[in-house]
Amino acid sequence: MQKRKIFVSIDIPDKLGDTAEESINDFYSNPLARTAKRENMHITVVFCGYLADKELEKLKAAAEKIARETKKLKLIPKRKIGRAHV
Repeated sequence: MQKRKIFVSIDIPDKLGDTAEESINDFYSNPLARTAKRENMHITVVFCGYLADKELEKLKAAAEKIARETKKLKLIPKRKIGRAHV
C-alpha cells in the first residue's frame, strides 16, 4: 500500500503572489537554499503525514465540509519582508 505525503495548504492569490515570490527569493538568496517557484507557493496550514488512499478520501471529505462552512480568508501584505540571514 503506497502512502502519500499530505498537507493542507492555502493557495496564494496572484495579486499577492508577486510580492511573496520576490520576498521569498530574497530570503533564499543563499546559494545553498532553494528558491520558490510561483506555481508552487502556498501557505501550509497543517502537515497530515503520510496517508494511504483510504485515509486520504476521509481527509478530503472532512476538508470539503470544513471549507464549505468557513468564511474566505483575505491576505493583505502590509510591507515587503526584509532580507533574512540563512
